[in-house]
Amino acid sequence: LRNSQRIKEGSTPLNYRCLEEDVRYQMNTSSVAKPQTQTRGAMQMECQCPDPGQTKKRQSSMTGHWIYHHEQQAEEAAATRKVDVVLIGDSLTERWRGTWLYGKKEIPEIGQVFQFQKYFNRTVSPTAKLQGLALGSSGDISAETFWHLKNGFLPETLHPKVFVLLVGTNDLDRHRGGGCSKEATLEGILTLVEYLQKRRPHTPVLIHGLLPRDDRPFQEGEKNAMGVYWKQIQWVNHELQRICQQQQAQDGHNKLYFADLSDIFLGEDTGGPRQLQSDLLFDGVHPTGKGYEAWAPALVRQIEHVLKEDWRQNKWQPKALSSE
Repeated sequence: LRNSQRIKEGSTPLNYRCLEEDVRYQMNTSSVAKPQTQTRGAMQMECQCPDPGQTKKRQSSMTGHWIYHHEQQAEEAAATRKVDVVLIGDSLTERWRGTWLYGKKEIPEIGQVFQFQKYFNRTVSPTAKLQGLALGSSGDISAETFWHLKNGFLPETLHPKVFVLLVGTNDLDRHRGGGCSKEATLEGILTLVEYLQKRRPHTPVLIHGLLPRDDRPFQEGEKNAMGVYWKQIQWVNHELQRICQQQQAQDGHNKLYFADLSDIFLGEDTGGPRQLQSDLLFDGVHPTGKGYEAWAPALVRQIEHVLKEDWRQNKWQPKALSSE
């Protein structure tokens, strides 16, 4: 997969991993997280983007909480037997669990976890079509997700019918992730896909396109300033879709799928620049309870499509989901 992006094996050069200087400057001056008076030259060495082909363990004042949260989820993964779908990601996935900040804080609005239970927990919801498991931690970049997978998120006993992978927005975030280039962000996602395919070669992987985000997240006021981040995200999503289509054309038994559900969180397309729906993304990045309510059924439809296609390609009689 990464060869299709002309990425060589081995360590990825720093000048390839980091955002272009002008893009870093635009992202910097669009946010209050750094003073606008900072010069391009002063920011030139700020890129902290790790090698997207390697694992990275979180190193910060919150490392202890991050590790504890990882261990909790790894134990849950090890105890899970009957599951249709495993969702892997960052805070967007953690919030399906009803928490944020490494499980430390429960979300006051119960909409997120309610939607997950409604659509992904057949035990408590008679209308749920799928049994799901969500594994993710706030702020994770792809290299940290890679570390999770190699250290407990993918035990030998965990065999879902499909994986859903949504990670990469933090790679692009120059304040919370390290300011990775769009190319390095793409490589990080593909690294995870390759690892999942290597460990579970018979399990399809649904790559979820990155969601739209505001250029000034976490600030007060309107959350619809789509600009630099959105351009980067659109490029990544386009390449992910292209690579998946390329794989489908080359492989008669395709196990790789792509879904872009960005439209859910965007206003009406009137021909001009589209705007974020602030009632669905409360801080310009994370969906509200209403946002998860709109997102969940669309995601379920995509997962069901993958399962049907997988059955059709393999020509086996489908079993009732999680009924064995």
